[in-house]
Amino acid sequence: MPCYYPRSRGSYDLLVAAIIIVVASKLADGLCRHDERDALLRLKKGFVFDHALSELSSWQASSESDCCTWQGIACGDACTPDAQVVVSLDLADLTISGNLSSDLFALTSLRFLSLANNDFLGIQLPSDGFERLGSLTYLNLSYCGFVGQVPSSIARLPNLETLHLAGAFTWDTVHNQATPFLELKEHTLDTLITNLSSLQRLYIDYVNISVSDANNSSSRHSLRELKLSYCWFSGPIASSLVPKLRSLSKLILENCIFSHPMMNSFTGFEKLSSLLILSLSNSGLMGTFPSSRIFSIKTLKVLDLSGNTMLHGELPEFTPGSDLQSLLLSGTMFSRNIPESITNLHNLVKLDLSSCRFYGALPSFAQWTMIQEVDLSNNNLVGSLPSDGYSALHNLTRINLSNNSLSGENNLQGQIPELLSKLSGLTRLDLSSNNLTGTMDLSLLKNLTNLSLLQLSCNRLSVLQKGDARSYVGYPNIVSLGLASCNLTKLPAFLMYQNEVESLDLSDNSIAGPIPDWIWKGLDLTLVRILYTFKSFDVSNNSFDGTIPSEIGDLKLLKVLNLSRNAFVDRIPSQMSSMVQQESLDLSHNYLSGEIPSGLASLTFLEVLDLSYNYLYGPVPQSGQFLTFPNTSYEGNSGLCGSPLSRQCHRPESRIRDDGDNDSANWDVLSVELGVACGLAAITGYLLLSSRGRWWFTTHIDSLLLHVHHCYHRF
Repeated sequence: MPCYYPRSRGSYDLLVAAIIIVVASKLADGLCRHDERDALLRLKKGFVFDHALSELSSWQASSESDCCTWQGIACGDACTPDAQVVVSLDLADLTISGNLSSDLFALTSLRFLSLANNDFLGIQLPSDGFERLGSLTYLNLSYCGFVGQVPSSIARLPNLETLHLAGAFTWDTVHNQATPFLELKEHTLDTLITNLSSLQRLYIDYVNISVSDANNSSSRHSLRELKLSYCWFSGPIASSLVPKLRSLSKLILENCIFSHPMMNSFTGFEKLSSLLILSLSNSGLMGTFPSSRIFSIKTLKVLDLSGNTMLHGELPEFTPGSDLQSLLLSGTMFSRNIPESITNLHNLVKLDLSSCRFYGALPSFAQWTMIQEVDLSNNNLVGSLPSDGYSALHNLTRINLSNNSLSGENNLQGQIPELLSKLSGLTRLDLSSNNLTGTMDLSLLKNLTNLSLLQLSCNRLSVLQKGDARSYVGYPNIVSLGLASCNLTKLPAFLMYQNEVESLDLSDNSIAGPIPDWIWKGLDLTLVRILYTFKSFDVSNNSFDGTIPSEIGDLKLLKVLNLSRNAFVDRIPSQMSSMVQQESLDLSHNYLSGEIPSGLASLTFLEVLDLSYNYLYGPVPQSGQFLTFPNTSYEGNSGLCGSPLSRQCHRPESRIRDDGDNDSANWDVLSVELGVACGLAAITGYLLLSSRGRWWFTTHIDSLLLHVHHCYHRF
């Protein structure tokens, strides 16, 4: 857009000459003001840089250096009055530490300032100076390590539209919560929002916040987005602040701790007529959720209440025309039936009602043409899997119906396999722990080219495999496969062509014989990749026999190994000590013998060990993680000894004397042995070398042989 300046008629040549002089002088001096360049250089002196790439090497003190070309700096457009001033300073993600000097506030024309994701750990923000940045519209001070009080001067930025604040914190591993070091207390959250009249977006993480209910004014604010996560609140945020924010389109209060119960102050939420996103996940909400009031907000697209384990509620009747796209109630105490009217949510993209207390019929998916993810696991839903109406679900990628009471006599024959094979976008299918019956042919996987998780365990299914292994070339690469209790009598041959498996559960089947070589994996093509992917392997409660192959030690990333309740024999391979990521090892109820490999004590991540009911003997290793396992890890092995077992290991007699006695005793025995050996050598030499000795030896040996001969014939 061209720039226009006022001028008088007849002075055009004079104006052009003046412009040329001004431009020439500016070009000679550089495009940025000297005072701002010097302030930036002083600001840099207080910084400490973690590596050379973030040292701001372009910031040079030479007179020819133009700060408008320096890293992270932008100057005003040439068509504006502030053409030569710094309007943007972006120092995010440079791992800067050190001090933040007040020279920052000399850049009074700044409109954009970001110091995000640096390492000013333990440093307090300057208490004064921010009020000088009156043109600032964007300020990001998140994840810089700042501590202490948020400066009140930030509340005096009349043009600020976006504010990000996130401070340093410690993590309490016992209570699984953060303790923030940055505070918003001297001026409360509602005061900050009220004073920043132009503020549109406020994002605060890891800050200790005070909310005042003393201000009963009915003034409203134009704030549109409010996100507060991992914050500690003192004061009733819902009743004192939220009802005033009538323009809110996004309200996110995640993983927060409230001193006042949230559920006592939801009155007025239904007046947020522009609300698109409401997320209150993992914030310790209690009581009964006002479903009818919240779901009455017609604009609502996302409702996330997940992780509030003491929050009760039930779903209302849904009317046509709802904009709801994501409904997330996982881990709450929502209960009763899922209303049939939920099918009216035609825009639904994600539905997660897992780990609640819903019962009744499984809802139909047919009306959700936009649906991508459905998780109804860990409820008490009943009924059958519908047999039709799914052909239009082209976006569906995840289905989890595990741990319910679903039945389906013969429903996994005929129509269901045909249906599943049409869901070509499916990536995760979990139907485990239900009452599904009938047979299921693994050939249904053929068209599910994106499938990475398949869980059918713990039903009453019989999983079949038609054709030979070669017919499964080109099938999807499964990462997690669960076929426990699926009436298998042999290993599924299609596993021979899988090279990305991380978790494999074939427990509680009737698979007999030795584990084939190819599962340790044996195929050169797949072995190299499998060694870097296998993390969980469970074939417990089958009829496998033979030895545990030493190649198992090559599974470097394996964390969980369960070979229990089979018929494995021989020793525990010493190569298992190479499985350094091992967290759980169960070899119980087999026929293993020999000693426990001492190298297993080097598995520092091993938390669970069960070697019970085998034929192991010898001492239990007395170092590393073995010092933490109870005696139940070894029971049923009568030959084992040592702590924590009551049976102590007894050493040979010669080993319980002191060193001096051992040396003396050993020398005495050695002396006797040498004496006997020397005597026998002397006698034998005399008998064989002297003529008289040879006569004596021959006569007596002949007499002895004749005597033996007579005795033999007598018997």
